[in-house]
Amino acid sequence: MEKTYLPHIDVLRAIAVFLVIFNHLNITLFSGGFIGVDIFFVISGYLITKNIQQEIQHNTFSLLNFYQRRVLRLAPAFFTILICSTLAFWLFSTPSELNAYFKSLIAATSLSVNIYFWQSLSDYFSIDAHTTPLLHLWSLSLEEQFYLLWPTLLLFLMKLDFRVKLTVFLILFISSFSYSYYAALHNPIFAYYLLPTRFFEFMLGALLVFLPQRNFSIAIREWVTLLSLLMLLIFSFILTKDSIFPSYNALFVCCASALYIYFARINEQRIFWQPLLYLGKISYPMYLWHWVIIVAVNVHSITLDTKVRFFIIIVTILLSWLTYERIEKPSK
Repeated sequence: MEKTYLPHIDVLRAIAVFLVIFNHLNITLFSGGFIGVDIFFVISGYLITKNIQQEIQHNTFSLLNFYQRRVLRLAPAFFTILICSTLAFWLFSTPSELNAYFKSLIAATSLSVNIYFWQSLSDYFSIDAHTTPLLHLWSLSLEEQFYLLWPTLLLFLMKLDFRVKLTVFLILFISSFSYSYYAALHNPIFAYYLLPTRFFEFMLGALLVFLPQRNFSIAIREWVTLLSLLMLLIFSFILTKDSIFPSYNALFVCCASALYIYFARINEQRIFWQPLLYLGKISYPMYLWHWVIIVAVNVHSITLDTKVRFFIIIVTILLSWLTYERIEKPSK
């Protein structure tokens, strides 16, 4: 079954990945740019649920096919970056650094690197984190853990009456958010890295699939779209590494993301959107490449001034373009 292209999702992906990159480049204005990861979680929950629901309705859904598509979608770029990263850090890392790197590499390939970093790092924003090449892969492991659980659960939920289904959704959502609120106060590292405290973010995206579609006027759609993007921008400005997170701060971010997904409509033919649309298409390799490059700069004690930041962004985009065009697209 052919999937409908959703250009507004690619625009949101582009915004999300740049928020993360600006935050990792220590651009002060984007102290809360780490919310880009939360935006991706909402997008993932929405798209996965939407695709599975459509296939279930057409009696074409298969767990085996689902996981095959996930592997084909994620693995080529993922292993490209792992190979390049391993070769690069092999050359200038100390034995102890290589030992730590290979432990994280094993965890990354077994989809458990978020658990590994939860146990080995005291803080996502610590000094050690800035020289940990595969740290950013924690969010991919968390997403894959969601993918392992969600299709089977959704198959069960789809058999239920709408009200019962909605009730179960809300129970899961409220339970995860409540736990996130509690853990963020009492065990913030656990809350940041692990699925139980992030599950509600995916759920918010999933819930959008089951909301009735209404014919809002163009004016309403445009105003809500602008408002949601403005909210995301404000959150990226005002949140810091000391903010309680995920908890209610992540909920605000995810609600703004959900509003955008539900209301936004983008005309992909307009030239204005073309750069953002393409950057959205390559956002996955951009996310994979940028942190490896930043860590390489950090371990060589190169100051992140304006020129270096600009260079990192350009190299990230170029490598991501090559990865998308030469590795991702041919494997689809």
